[in-house]
Amino acid sequence: IDRLARILEVSEPLLSPVLLAHFAELADRGRPDLRGALLSQLEHWPESAAPPILRRLAASSTEAIRDAALHSATRMNSAAISAVVGGLLEQTQDEHVMRVCCRYFAAVPNAGAIPLLTRIVDRKPRMFGLVKGYAASTRQEAAEALARQSVRPADEALDNVLHDPVTQMRKRK
Repeated sequence: IDRLARILEVSEPLLSPVLLAHFAELADRGRPDLRGALLSQLEHWPESAAPPILRRLAASSTEAIRDAALHSATRMNSAAISAVVGGLLEQTQDEHVMRVCCRYFAAVPNAGAIPLLTRIVDRKPRMFGLVKGYAASTRQEAAEALARQSVRPADEALDNVLHDPVTQMRKRK
């Protein structure tokens, strides 16, 4: 893998979308150890090489592949896949996926994510837990991501957190 990373650094001009699609295919359908090695080395590849691979893996329906891609994108602060992560956050009902997406937006601020994060923060259980809301941990991750956006709409959304009935949420501001 180290040798491959060095070859890619030298041959960056040769990295065509077709070749990157093959690497994405290899990462998506290859053995888990190969995928892990590829994702761990991706930050050392040329800047133009990572987004196509991360986009493909982040859109995977396989939880382990998607999570590994999102963790790598978060670690690399890759703003190039914000649209994919925003789409995931908008469509999912799975709180684990929401938390991973919130961690991404905490590391990679994006004003487009503010309405999605606000929706998560504002949806709390009501009526003795009979009305479904999000768990405090999910809402906390969204509040942390909002706090890192550093723009007025995010600050306004966080003002509501000050009056939240869950003590843990009030400490987030």
